[in-house]
Amino acid sequence: MKHKVIVVVIIFCALVFAYVLIALLPAIRLIRTDESYSREAIKAVGGAESVLVACRQVIRISFPDENVPFRKVSIDDPSVPSSVKSMNPRSIITWPDRVLVELDASGRRSGIIVFKEGVPQYGTVMITNGLWYWNGRASRETRQVYLRTIKPVQLSPSPTNAPTAGAGGR
Repeated sequence: MKHKVIVVVIIFCALVFAYVLIALLPAIRLIRTDESYSREAIKAVGGAESVLVACRQVIRISFPDENVPFRKVSIDDPSVPSSVKSMNPRSIITWPDRVLVELDASGRRSGIIVFKEGVPQYGTVMITNGLWYWNGRASRETRQVYLRTIKPVQLSPSPTNAPTAGAGGR
């Protein structure tokens, strides 16, 4: 009788394990599919080196003075290289040290991040030095290392938020 109970428990555990594994497979495939979509988009426009050069050009165009924390670049902007446009991005967002090109992967978050040379990098999966696949998540370690390197940006006061005479001191 004792052996039958042990066998039943083992069979039950094996079925639960199989069920959990089967339930997780679609999520694992989605990550791989989105990464594959990004890799195919990169390959279609000439490869990783071509994407690095084009996206770094977008950073230079978007941040000539580096006094803006980030900027959303219009996909129709004539200064955006054709190879970037050819990837059919959903959006292009630039910072002084990187650009995020969000790709349309069946409505899921997917894209690439390209970094300027010599700056700390992060992402979901590194494609090559300076170019990462991005699904909205980065490993905690790479993100923490990156965040420790960020220096605060001092913005110049604009006419709308500049202190006015007589404000604050009576």
